[in-house]
Amino acid sequence: SFIDDLSKGWAGIVDKKDTYLPKTKSETDTKYKARHDLATYFDYFNPTIDGINGLIFKNPIQLNDDVPEQLQDDLRNANTLGDSFQTVAGRLFDNAIRKGLMFALVDLPKANVNNRADEIALGIRPYITLIEPENVTSWKTAVINGNTVLTQVKIREFIEVDDEKNPFATVTVEQYRVLSIGHYELYDSKGNLIDMGETGWDRIHLHCLNLDDIGFFEAEPPLYELGKLNIAHYQIFCDSRYSAHTASIPFYHASGVHSEEMKGIVIEPNTMATTSDPQSKISIVDYDGKGVSVNRDLMSDIVARINEIGFSVVMEDKQQTATESMLNGQQKQSKLNRWVGNLKDTLEKILESFALIGGYKQGGTVEIDADILTKPLTAQEVTALNNMVTSGNLSIESAWKMIEQGSIKLPDDFDPELEKERLNETGLLSEQPTI
Repeated sequence: SFIDDLSKGWAGIVDKKDTYLPKTKSETDTKYKARHDLATYFDYFNPTIDGINGLIFKNPIQLNDDVPEQLQDDLRNANTLGDSFQTVAGRLFDNAIRKGLMFALVDLPKANVNNRADEIALGIRPYITLIEPENVTSWKTAVINGNTVLTQVKIREFIEVDDEKNPFATVTVEQYRVLSIGHYELYDSKGNLIDMGETGWDRIHLHCLNLDDIGFFEAEPPLYELGKLNIAHYQIFCDSRYSAHTASIPFYHASGVHSEEMKGIVIEPNTMATTSDPQSKISIVDYDGKGVSVNRDLMSDIVARINEIGFSVVMEDKQQTATESMLNGQQKQSKLNRWVGNLKDTLEKILESFALIGGYKQGGTVEIDADILTKPLTAQEVTALNNMVTSGNLSIESAWKMIEQGSIKLPDDFDPELEKERLNETGLLSEQPTI
């Protein structure tokens, strides 16, 4: 998908030349190859996401005292693959900010035992599996006691199995898991039932971190516009670079010269061409570069808009209602506040599922200590940061560090040489840095 391509950075965009740098109708294969070979992609999408993640996970997520000790022990290996609850939470949010939502399924390994006590004796415990939104293919809901409840969901899975043709290899196969309240079914890619059973649970333990919330299990990627602008910047830069490359080589123009007289003449430095016609003229035609300059201004405008979208996440929300302000103790809110609130709610629902499945007395609560939540940036601060980045005096990485430390001043670990290297990579380095 588009978001997946953006998330891969250079490889995801430049390697898909037909998609993101298409050939024009009048362009020959040779010219298109020359233009694509000069392609350079400046990634603004991933550094913006990294900056936002850095704000939220600057400090570890805290499990409060109401989380049972045994559950805390289990969460040190939350997915049974060695990843802690902190790491899983980070991946959950990172995927959600890219695609708008992300799913976490709490489940138990299948075991041939009769009760939970036997499972505990065998060391069988709950674990978390993260599921990409495109793999939740369908679902059903019902309104129960005034609440919308998930009653069925179909999940696409990919598993590794032994290759029947090669005993030393494995192959990836697709299957579908259908979860209902108290029941599950497993189908192969052709729709054949391969397993089924009862869970005995009164709910489906699939949780959705939704940052947009336009509908049940529906969302738009929050930074989709930023990504589209990043592609526009890439296309304009590639066209400008190719134009500048070809325009930087002057060409010769001859008028009033018979073609027969020009045969065998090679015009190059330290040579001279002669003709018998006194009215003939041989001149050098150069390019004035005005088009390249226009495109550079356009790219700067695009970068300014890209940064504006990214920084708006931590800016005061002017649409906050009076009721919301009262509920938050008059504290100013940002989009990031809402996202962190959604993350906290989702993580606590995951803990609740752990408790219900694992037999703990309760799941407990968490705290997310992000300093930026207490004081969102003002519009003036966002504008100042944006101007510094767009003018080529500050890298996007340093801008996010400034936001993270809570002050519009250079980060404590600021390295001028590293900063110059970053600015060179963006193509926006100011001729006279003012930092």
